[in-house]
Amino acid sequence: MADLKTAINDMVKKGLSEQVIVSNLRELGVQNPQRVYADALAAPPRQNGSQPASQAKEQQLLVENASQKPVEQPRVFTNVGKTTPVIGLDELNAKVDDLSAQLKALSELNQKILDSNREVLLRLKRS
Repeated sequence: MADLKTAINDMVKKGLSEQVIVSNLRELGVQNPQRVYADALAAPPRQNGSQPASQAKEQQLLVENASQKPVEQPRVFTNVGKTTPVIGLDELNAKVDDLSAQLKALSELNQKILDSNREVLLRLKRS
């Protein structure tokens, strides 16, 4: 929990808004993210001296790497049609036919495997 509070404090220092932080906590499966956020802001941040050396070094590297990268706001896709390529009906039909043929071939292969397994089991049962 202390690591989570430290991470929240780091996000606040980087300039992320409360909404973004709470949304991230919710995506991570944190129960009651509003309360965790408020607790993290109310509690004094953990000092590097109170962490083991490996954790302090790792956190320092994370902070350095984060400070080098600009903070991006979450992207919202409003018009997906612009980003997807347009495929002609003939090309789409050709792809469907290819997939159908591949599915049929896989089905036949699966049937052959089942038949050979059945034969092996019957031979083992007889001996």
